[in-house]
Amino acid sequence: MYMQRKTERTDQLERLRRRYGGRGKEGKGRLLDEFCEHHGYERKYAIKLLQGKTARAAAGPRPGPEPKYEPVQEVVERIWTQAEQLCGKRLAPALGLWLPHYARHYGALLPSQKKLLGSISAATLDRLLTSSKARARGGLGTTAKLLSALDEAAQEMAHRQPMGATAR
Repeated sequence: MYMQRKTERTDQLERLRRRYGGRGKEGKGRLLDEFCEHHGYERKYAIKLLQGKTARAAAGPRPGPEPKYEPVQEVVERIWTQAEQLCGKRLAPALGLWLPHYARHYGALLPSQKKLLGSISAATLDRLLTSSKARARGGLGTTAKLLSALDEAAQEMAHRQPMGATAR
C-alpha cells in the first residue's frame, strides 16, 4: 500500500463506486475484498465508502427548531452585565425590575421581546449567557487555582511573621 494524493484517491474511489454499484452480490464481494486489501480499510467502512455513505460535513445548520430567544440575547447580556452578573435564578425575577431602565438607556423594546423576557426561565437565561460568562470569567478561572493562590498567600504570611511572635 502506498500513499496517494487526495485527488487520485477520490478519483479512484469514484471509479470503484460506479463499478461497485453495477455488480451483483458476488462481484461486490470480490471488489470489496480487493479494495480492503489494497487500501487497508475495514470491511464495513469500505462498504460505506463504496456506497457513498460517508459522514457528512457540517454544511448547514443542525436540524431542530429555530432559536426562540435570539431576539432578546443582547438585551439579556446587557442587563446581566449591569446587574453584576447574576445567576439565572436571580436574574429571571430581576429582569422585570431592569426593563424600564433598559428602555430608558437603550431604547424601547418590541412587544414580542417584552413577552419573551416575561416568560424566560432561569435555565434558559443560563444557556443564553454561557458564552458571555466564559468571556467574563477570566481571572483565576477554577477553584483549584483559587485554592492554590490562597495557600500561597497563607504561606507567605506565615513566613513574614512566625506564629506566636508578638509585634513590638
